[in-house]
Amino acid sequence: MSSEPQKSSDMDSMQRTFKEIITRVRKLRWAGMDEEAEQLLEELEPQPAASAAAQSVIPTRLETD
Repeated sequence: MSSEPQKSSDMDSMQRTFKEIITRVRKLRWAGMDEEAEQLLEELEPQPAASAAAQSVIPTRLETD
């Protein structure tokens, strides 16, 4: 049961961090620093997996004699 408050506080801190980043992006755009704002947003986007195989797990048959 102690994990529930931990999860809640983790989520709160993630939301706070997200709000801070959005505020920073808005300030950068207001200051005319659009390229820097875009770079910051690109860093937030999830990176694609190295390959399609890394995204899924498919069981394979083991050949035995």
